[in-house]
Amino acid sequence: MPLHLLTLAGVSLLPAPTALASAIVPQAAPAAPSTTIAQTTQADYSTLEQDLLREIDRARTNPAAYAAQLDALRHHYDGTVLSLPGEDSIQTQEGVAALDEAITFLRSQPPLLPSKRASGMAQAARDQRRDLGASGSQGPSGSDGSKVGDRLKRYGVWSGSATALLSYGKRTATAIVELLLINDGYPNRSLRAALFNPDYQFMGLACGSHATHQTLCVLNYAAQYTDHDQRSETTNAGTLTPTAEATLVSSPVVPTLAPAMPETQASTVADADASPSVATHQPVLPAAAPALSVAPEAALDSGTPNGLSTLELAIIAETNRLRQDPVAYAAALERLRPSYEGKLLKLPGSPAFETAEGVAALDEAIAALRRTPPLPLLAPSQGMSLGARDHVKDLGPAGRTGHSGSDGSTPFTRLNRYGTWQLTAGENISYSPLNLAQWHLMQLLIDDDVPARGHRKALLNHKFRVTGVACGTHTVYQNVCVMTYAEKYLEQDTPVGLQHKDSW
Repeated sequence: MPLHLLTLAGVSLLPAPTALASAIVPQAAPAAPSTTIAQTTQADYSTLEQDLLREIDRARTNPAAYAAQLDALRHHYDGTVLSLPGEDSIQTQEGVAALDEAITFLRSQPPLLPSKRASGMAQAARDQRRDLGASGSQGPSGSDGSKVGDRLKRYGVWSGSATALLSYGKRTATAIVELLLINDGYPNRSLRAALFNPDYQFMGLACGSHATHQTLCVLNYAAQYTDHDQRSETTNAGTLTPTAEATLVSSPVVPTLAPAMPETQASTVADADASPSVATHQPVLPAAAPALSVAPEAALDSGTPNGLSTLELAIIAETNRLRQDPVAYAAALERLRPSYEGKLLKLPGSPAFETAEGVAALDEAIAALRRTPPLPLLAPSQGMSLGARDHVKDLGPAGRTGHSGSDGSTPFTRLNRYGTWQLTAGENISYSPLNLAQWHLMQLLIDDDVPARGHRKALLNHKFRVTGVACGTHTVYQNVCVMTYAEKYLEQDTPVGLQHKDSW
């Protein structure tokens, strides 16, 4: 078991930092005072909590200055071994290359507002710290099986997406934040992305003792959060589950850094955001795969039913093909097997790209489909597609990801703009440079690096009866498709069909 490790629970995502002496911080970007925990006193941990809040805000509000601070870490690398003052040496996977990438990222990252503090989120973090600390265990799940979303609901109401970052054995706030930003060993840099996710407007954290690793800090983030003592009315918009929960282990010299393991929680309300990490290149389905039923988004047709594009209609048709005969669809997934080489997925005509689980996730998806009975087909909904389209127009031009709108909206509030959803509802989001209906579905079904397979569960939810789909361009991942589902949906009277806009 590693002596010092860091954990991320939450999104899609998503590294953790090490202790750093103030002497190596450039004068141009002075670090907040670092507190070293020599004895396990609550006063020390309270100071560490306050330092950590300030350090996170300092990175978010002035990323360019923080880049200069990271640049001063360069001389602490000896090949792939990182030796920071006051911390055990860490065997990294990438050496200084990950540091350089973090510096480049921070120099181009626009400043963000400080996160808003939520006492309920801090109390939820304290529950998890006490639970793990007493037993000396680790991971995003509580001993009672609770996930981050469950713990947040104990003290308030959250919506959108949520995540938790856990840091074990690190003694200073500076170190915790720096290692999160460097995010060594994670191709999609999901931990860094969590810190700089503009959707995460609220946070709460707690630090304390850990029976195995001495120190544990739990950082909770959420798009929206209202403490119970601040609520003026009860929300009935549905309970969103976290987009992802992931774990990072930052080990001493002998072990290497373990990859993050996102985990999407599933409930009666499905909320899944397909991670773009599996589609970072322009993949082409193997020739052996069945023919796709749709052309790329370039073929838009505002005259099709409900004004949906050819791609959007094809995604609905492909979803129903899956639900009508899951066993037959398993055979289509099976044809992807020759394209895997270990953790690499090498599709013909496409650069190889790394997956987190390799063929294991594919095999699990195939097995799940083979034991799934036929499911009710989904009827297209105009109002649900309008709500999905609003989110596509919000995410695409800004290059954003996640279920929260820039206006604070959730999938449920967007659905209710054009009708009323009832009983259960959910949302999947797929980002990919390959804009084919079958690939969007297969990516969600394989659900690589998402242990709870929340996207797959949403596609195979037997309660859903209606769906809305919208696709458009995305400035970072080229294409984005938002798929919404509901058990029942009452449409508003809409005399004019959807108007598709090529400018998305």
